[in-house]
Amino acid sequence: GDKSILKLPKEKLVIKNKWGETPIHYLADKGVKEILKLDKSLLMIKDNDGNTPIHWLAYKGIKEVLELDIELLRIKDTWGCTPIHWLARSGVKEILKLPKDLLRIQDNDGWTPIHWLADNKVKEILNMDKSLLMIKNNDEWTPVHLLANRGVKEILKLDKSLLMIKDNDGETPIHW
Repeated sequence: GDKSILKLPKEKLVIKNKWGETPIHYLADKGVKEILKLDKSLLMIKDNDGNTPIHWLAYKGIKEVLELDIELLRIKDTWGCTPIHWLARSGVKEILKLPKDLLRIQDNDGWTPIHWLADNKVKEILNMDKSLLMIKNNDEWTPVHLLANRGVKEILKLDKSLLMIKDNDGETPIHW
């Protein structure tokens, strides 16, 4: 599991185990950032769950993933999550600098990266474009609902229209 694996010929780096994982996936799981310097084709290899090594690094909260080509950040796994979703789930607020279209991507449960940041109580999302705070997930929760659920009182300073959006149960963020 050490970095010397990176010196192996490409044909050895693409060998998959029964879960579809390559040695590069394992290095990503250990947080080895040097894999980001590998050929793009090696970083796009998906395991059986649709995760690339980039997804694995993002899951670890390695923000250097954001320096990759945008196309690599759009790759979805089986759950519909992009590496940006995984960075957000890890609380990496640097994703807020990305183009808005990347922050609007919804996973299979309707969660955007902004929903995940809200779930992590990242208050910086309160200053974002209102349209990003109005996106509903499959339960019709907005990021504002999630912030309310996490006890972030600063939501009360938001535009009232954001506080009146109802979820599947007819509850607004104020109910939470």
